[in-house]
Amino acid sequence: MPVIEFIEPASWRSSPWGNGQGTSHELARLGDADRPWLARASIADIVAPGPFTRFPGCQRWLAVIDDGGGLTLTVDQDVRPLAVGATTAWGGDAAAAAQIRGPARVWNLITRSDVPWTAELHRAPVTRELPAGVSLISALGGRLGVELDGRGHGLSGGVTMAVTSSQPTALRVGADPAAPAVVVHVGVAPGACLGGVVVAPPPPALVITVDGAAMTTWPDAHAELARVLGFPDFYGANLDALIDCLTYLDEPDAGMSRVHVRPGGVLVLSVRNAPALPTELYAGLADALAFVNFRRIDSGSGPVVALAAHR
Repeated sequence: MPVIEFIEPASWRSSPWGNGQGTSHELARLGDADRPWLARASIADIVAPGPFTRFPGCQRWLAVIDDGGGLTLTVDQDVRPLAVGATTAWGGDAAAAAQIRGPARVWNLITRSDVPWTAELHRAPVTRELPAGVSLISALGGRLGVELDGRGHGLSGGVTMAVTSSQPTALRVGADPAAPAVVVHVGVAPGACLGGVVVAPPPPALVITVDGAAMTTWPDAHAELARVLGFPDFYGANLDALIDCLTYLDEPDAGMSRVHVRPGGVLVLSVRNAPALPTELYAGLADALAFVNFRRIDSGSGPVVALAAHR
């Protein structure tokens, strides 16, 4: 069963380039215990011409979101004019430099050379199977429809869906020229995909199962969540109250639930019979869990909850 995380622009990790040429907005960093990272995904704003940083022992890929009126990438002696929607790849050992006419924006993937990966930009609907590992689906324009194992999701422009699974997952992306999508798969050992970061080994996880067939309306959903997670009697049965209770899952003394994870742990809310949930309710639940993690990360704490759906 895949674990899903929604990475909103508000949670991007932004840092200026040392040469003043642009800014990187990190979406995800995939790592393990032996190496600091295996892959990094980001969106970059290029505001001035100049060289890209070399990454020896890595592979690089980018897709052009905005060419700024004219973007050219030169890799060693190979000159590559890149319009909106173009993609290109090169070895991280090579010397690469960008020439632009105006500010440009690109989607970047950097992987270690020994890590299997695929990356595509789609402007038409696509159906494929995602292998086990970590996948990122980014909405580059208007609202993007995504289905995972037949379960629908809607992504607003700028939002990235991170999918971590130990099994193949059926994917359909309703991309079109007004709502293009980047679909990236990285063949790393799956861990918890939370807060835009995948780590392996995963943080200590507690899996709690709720029944989607008992959650076909919001009142029923709140009742099921309160029953399974042991929310207090004063639980308000609304999204604000749900967010408050989930925020303190690693603080037993807060008295917000009877289910807890130890510090650094993650609660995986596993929804069985997920197709029974109305699309709007499922999306609202996913948004609430994503906000819990954003709220905690913004305050200096780690993510604490993840969502999984299965039949």
